[in-house]
Amino acid sequence: MASKLTKESLEHSAQLEKILETQTIDLHNALDESHQVSEKLTLYTTLLDENPNPVIQVDEAGKITYKNLSGKMLLKHLVVQEGFLSEKNFTASYNDILHSQQEYRTEIECPNAVFSLIFIPLPKARCINIFGIEITAFAQARESLEQDGCEIKNLKHQLARSNSFPDQNPNPVIKIDRSGTILYINNSGRDMIKSLKIDNDILRQNVFGVDYDRILSGDQPQRHEFKSGEVSYLLVFSPIAEDKEINIYGMDISMQKNIELGLEFHNLRLQQSNSELEQFAYVASHDLQEPLRMVASYTQLLAKKYSDRLDEKAQKYINYAVDGAKRMQVLINDLLDYSRIGSRGKTFTEVDCQDVVDRALKIMNETVTECEAEISVGKMPEVIGDENQLVQVFQNLIGNALKYRSEKKPLVTISAQKKDLYWEFKVEDNGIGIAMQYHERIFTIFQRLHGRTEYSGSGIGLSIVKKIIERHNGRIRVESEEGKGAAFIFTLLSVRKR
Repeated sequence: MASKLTKESLEHSAQLEKILETQTIDLHNALDESHQVSEKLTLYTTLLDENPNPVIQVDEAGKITYKNLSGKMLLKHLVVQEGFLSEKNFTASYNDILHSQQEYRTEIECPNAVFSLIFIPLPKARCINIFGIEITAFAQARESLEQDGCEIKNLKHQLARSNSFPDQNPNPVIKIDRSGTILYINNSGRDMIKSLKIDNDILRQNVFGVDYDRILSGDQPQRHEFKSGEVSYLLVFSPIAEDKEINIYGMDISMQKNIELGLEFHNLRLQQSNSELEQFAYVASHDLQEPLRMVASYTQLLAKKYSDRLDEKAQKYINYAVDGAKRMQVLINDLLDYSRIGSRGKTFTEVDCQDVVDRALKIMNETVTECEAEISVGKMPEVIGDENQLVQVFQNLIGNALKYRSEKKPLVTISAQKKDLYWEFKVEDNGIGIAMQYHERIFTIFQRLHGRTEYSGSGIGLSIVKKIIERHNGRIRVESEEGKGAAFIFTLLSVRKR
């Protein structure tokens, strides 16, 4: 009996060992498969993470469950709230995409790129994989093609419209071939040539004074003025080289020509008037100098010779007369300078404004030293102008800045800034400033804001500056508040670089 049990135990043990061996092999196989799956999963994850295109996964509620590096960059430009990708970014809901079990495509515009997004629904996993690809270049090309298509459509529409009613065009329209034979002419065109003597509907070259062959050999329209009777026309000859034809488009410019003649006559009269006024100012000023000198000299001589016979009141009156005569001489000299700006100015040349400012500062050196002023000059450009007159401009503006200084140490800043075809100059100070209501008045001739006992001068300096700037086709203005200094800003034409 014991022998029988031992035999059964051995058989049972052998079976167990065999089962254990089989399970061990199965376990090893399972572990190998698990390891392979893990390796594949790691590989796939690496491929997704390093994919240069965005890859994002969301669940049915929109919660972001995965995003690669490119996906993170894309999400910065989308509406994301607490880890959920909002459906506001798209035109379809996540539930619709899952239930449809079909791909959903859309485009997203970011600040510097356009992306095409493909939504792949996974209904069993209740999630959606979103794959993106940048299509910026494609989108730009598509937009360009769409614009070209619209332009072509518009051109076709315009062509259809122009072809539908050419005869109603109020301006002359004529088509001719190389020989001048009229291929088409509208009613306005016939009215234009009705006074001309033409044979067999041929407009020969001498009719308009143009060379048809030369027009056809070029690729640009040519303009030519033509007079038929009392009417003046501007004609545009547009070549159609492939057909050896020329389209002629006309426009009645009689009114413009009359206006031009009127303006020429008006400008001529204005020039004559200005010349006469300048001559009158010069002659009047010159002729007044001698009598004033005589009044001043004889008054001073009278005071010197009869000083012992004159009382204090008489001496006072004589001083008034002499002072008045001297002030009148200053005013006359200033008026002479003002009248000569236009007539005595030099021809414009290229001027280095650094040299201009240096010359003005050299003239003002004594005053600058006396005031202990600080002058700051930025980089100065080259302009077109009259160098001597520009020196006068800077001299006047620097002089005013020092004359109307405050209790502070005088500080004058000169700078220039490019503005299109002009240079804008600024002469800025920290002086007493100018109240806003006087910003225009200060440029009027002989207008003073202060009494003669406070500040010397005739009140013509800024008028001269304004007239010089306007002669240079520039503009001048002031920016200032009382007690806060002043900035005089003016423009001069820049030198065109070759």
